Amino acid sequence: MATSTLELDRAIMIEKPSIAWSEVAGLEEAKEVLFEAIISPIKFPHLVEGKPASCKRILLFGPPGTGKSYLVRAAAAEANHSTILSVSASYVISTLLSDLNRLIQRISDLVHTHKPCIILVEEVDSLCSSRSDEREETQRLKTEFLGMIQAMQSYSDGIFVLSATSTPWMLNSSIRQFFDKRVYISLPEENARFMIFKSNLGNTAHYLTEDNLHILAGETNGCSGADIVVVVRDALMQPVREIQSATYFKQVSGSSPIDKTTVCDDLLAPCSPDESGAIKMSWMEMPSDKLFLRPVTMTDMLKSLHGFKPAVGDMDKFDKFREDFGQEG
Repeated sequence: MATSTLELDRAIMIEKPSIAWSEVAGLEEAKEVLFEAIISPIKFPHLVEGKPASCKRILLFGPPGTGKSYLVRAAAAEANHSTILSVSASYVISTLLSDLNRLIQRISDLVHTHKPCIILVEEVDSLCSSRSDEREETQRLKTEFLGMIQAMQSYSDGIFVLSATSTPWMLNSSIRQFFDKRVYISLPEENARFMIFKSNLGNTAHYLTEDNLHILAGETNGCSGADIVVVVRDALMQPVREIQSATYFKQVSGSSPIDKTTVCDDLLAPCSPDESGAIKMSWMEMPSDKLFLRPVTMTDMLKSLHGFKPAVGDMDKFDKFREDFGQEG
């Protein structure tokens, strides 16, 4: 049975990101590539007028949690809020050849409606199987899909193809050659880690100084951006855990949980049993507008950090792939 238009639309996610380019910490080399390849032709066409066409198919590779998809969305937002069409490669190889033609036609229709746009090929690794028992039709699906995408770009401007992978060594030669450039998204350097800590604190009340954040950045060498986000989120929960486990509270002054501009003298904060004014009670016994949540401290951060193990393992494979295949085009 042929796939319906509704089913095809479920396989193609349409997104208009609003991530600011300045929110991407570090990754200067990758940002330079995306500026030249995508942002300049869309946002500043006069800068590239008369010059050879820049690369239009880019693979971002690197450890998990380094911000590859985030960077793609920031680039789209910076390029005059371009549309992202996310297409699942695993859906492609699970469909019928007849439906692939309809899928490509649907992508083409959406592309011309939303140009300029980025076609984001998700799960690109699924296109790379080369098992000897793989069906000939499946192999043909992969070839047809990449060929059709390439042809779509050749007859229309304003179409860019990006993909990301955390296992680039799994890609076969045909997939590697499909991309004009293969750009390494590395673990964040110290200054980028500082920015990630700072941005993820957001508007949360805290006592952390710039020096504290630089110390934390120095302590997190080998961590990905996603790792640091986990550490910060855990640290932000430390004051909440104190409230959950507390059996004694005392009255303190502070900003009202309901209205931050109002100072209250009758808020309740966790304390030890021997403190003056300690009242035996649990958090469940008090009104929500009287519960005081203390600011996050450096001690909270260090406690969360020292109990954390980075998710990224052996980096040698990424270095080898970058040496062999990175930044081509």
